[in-house]
Amino acid sequence: IEIITGAKEAELIYYGNRLAFKMTEEPYLIMDIGGGSNEFIIASNSIILWKHSFKLGVARLLDKFKPENPITEKTLQAINQHFKTELQPLLTELKKYNINTLLGSSGAFESVVDMIGKEKTSSAKSAYHVDLKDYFAISKKTIHSTKEEREAMPGLIPMRRDMIVLSYLSIDFILNNSNISKLGVSTYSLKEG
Repeated sequence: IEIITGAKEAELIYYGNRLAFKMTEEPYLIMDIGGGSNEFIIASNSIILWKHSFKLGVARLLDKFKPENPITEKTLQAINQHFKTELQPLLTELKKYNINTLLGSSGAFESVVDMIGKEKTSSAKSAYHVDLKDYFAISKKTIHSTKEEREAMPGLIPMRRDMIVLSYLSIDFILNNSNISKLGVSTYSLKEG
């Protein structure tokens, strides 16, 4: 067993995503939402330009904020303020690069694809393009839902029902605080890297 650093985890996530998604020489922002940490990698198909692991995973956020059912506006604001504070290094880096595409790495992003498709689609291929209009519609619906409503949502697997609200909040924060106009999803990640 080898324990790896957050930086090494981010590097392996990049390699996994590069295997699945047809990247070009333009810079992409790769985002991997985990339980304990979220990894962000700015990279092209040939080079990693910047990478960082933030202790902002959804299990950690659940424990810290204990969101209500459904989440309240006060808690939403507190979480967004936490992101703004903790993600300053990323926000600074995003200003340096002309990034058009957020590439979501497996996990919660597969749920995004499945929920938009209303069926289990994310296992069919290794990469997807998601229309941001469709993304924001399902994000808004999910964030303001109750746990009972999420249990009835097509495409949302049981293990993600408690954490998906925080996943969507994480993705929304990135999309709302950048010039990103495209969303891609890779079903490959750390394991494949």
